[in-house]
Amino acid sequence: MLADAELYEFIGGDAPTVEQLVRRYTAQAVGCSPDGAQWWLNWVVRERASGRLVGYVQATVEEVDGTRTGSLAWVVAPSNQRRGHASAATGAMIDWVRRSGVDAFTASIHPDHHASAAVAQKTGFASSGVRDDDGEDVWQLCPDPKEVLQDS
Repeated sequence: MLADAELYEFIGGDAPTVEQLVRRYTAQAVGCSPDGAQWWLNWVVRERASGRLVGYVQATVEEVDGTRTGSLAWVVAPSNQRRGHASAATGAMIDWVRRSGVDAFTASIHPDHHASAAVAQKTGFASSGVRDDDGEDVWQLCPDPKEVLQDS
């Protein structure tokens, strides 16, 4: 799934080797940064009917200016895109992480990656109009309209 060169069009780099994946997953499986300041949540995304791996969704959670913030990312193999996998997995992760006390969510998306922007919009994000140091648009999760009405 991660060998498809099309995946790296917007994020750069090349498909990782098996050795690189083993190192990455070994580090991520720890679940937090060495200083404990970040949580690393990494979920595989499987096709419901077959159980076949189609992608992953991840969140890095940390305290930023007194607010627990989750930075989300999602990857779905090109052959499995446009089937709702990324939106469903991202929505599920947002729900789970929110129940764990996260107050704010962001996602950084390449300005030309329209498919990721569509996933962001479908899961409630809106572009903040800010670009990060990598030149990606920073998206923020819009408040839940039900919560806004309850707070009013």
